[in-house]
Amino acid sequence: MKKRNILLAGIAMLIPLSLILSGNIVSAATDDTHFSFAVLGDTQKFKAGAAKGGLQRAVSRISKKKVDFVLAMGDLASSCKGDDKCSKSWKKWKKIVYADLPKAYLVMGNHDRTTHQADDLWQDTFDLPTNGPDGFEELVYSFDNGNSHFVILNSEKPDWHSISQEQLNWLEEDLKNDEKDNIFVFFHEPAWPVSSKIGESLDVNASERDSLWSILANYNVTAVFSGHEHLYSRRKIDKSVLPGVKNDIYQFIVGNTDAYRHNAPKKKITDFYYRNKSYVVVSVNGKEVTVKDYKLNGNAVDTFKFSK
Repeated sequence: MKKRNILLAGIAMLIPLSLILSGNIVSAATDDTHFSFAVLGDTQKFKAGAAKGGLQRAVSRISKKKVDFVLAMGDLASSCKGDDKCSKSWKKWKKIVYADLPKAYLVMGNHDRTTHQADDLWQDTFDLPTNGPDGFEELVYSFDNGNSHFVILNSEKPDWHSISQEQLNWLEEDLKNDEKDNIFVFFHEPAWPVSSKIGESLDVNASERDSLWSILANYNVTAVFSGHEHLYSRRKIDKSVLPGVKNDIYQFIVGNTDAYRHNAPKKKITDFYYRNKSYVVVSVNGKEVTVKDYKLNGNAVDTFKFSK
């Protein structure tokens, strides 16, 4: 009994008094429902030596927020044909991001895959999960963090504007085995573009796009993030957009952290948009999710809270 009391006293010394008084000792020690991650948009115009460049400023701001990890939405550099120039650009990007931020998970964009030779170079340059379908190692994958599941798809392989059938088959199996509270899905080209990439995104293959979205809706995905369009936008995809869809899903486009601006969306096509350079921080609090878009000066542009 004496040993047990000594053990409890030792544990108490490691736990803040405020937690003991609140009665949350167990949840504080095991709670995995509170965390945050950042989302970087397209950075194809970044310059390695530009201390005040868009990418550098975003990384600096995000580093102060102590996020758990970062998602980059693709088009890291301007063009990749699988050559030395491409490799050097990615390594410069990696040096900037990895120097001040925690683990980064990457989405491949169309500018990252100008030719199929870029696949091997991507795999050599970055260290990403390899649990995707055959032939898509480090290009398609999933991982868990806390109470949430994350899925990265590839809208560029084997062809641009497409989430291939191999990926759809893998995606359904991946989601079928998931029991997490939240599911976040990421791919470069938006399913429903809102501006300059209409006709140059997954809408090019509408039936394939709808098949993808039906899977996401059937498994009640929490949110979908894309890049490609150089702006930030928020849009609810519901039955008014895709008749017969089972569950509403918010589509967030985060496409301009260090790129050039695209046109403003047509009226009423989005719930909110912002055209200038920005980055996003997502805070998870159980099943409650807050998505906050920031200007590069650190001021919030959009704060949106929801739950599934």
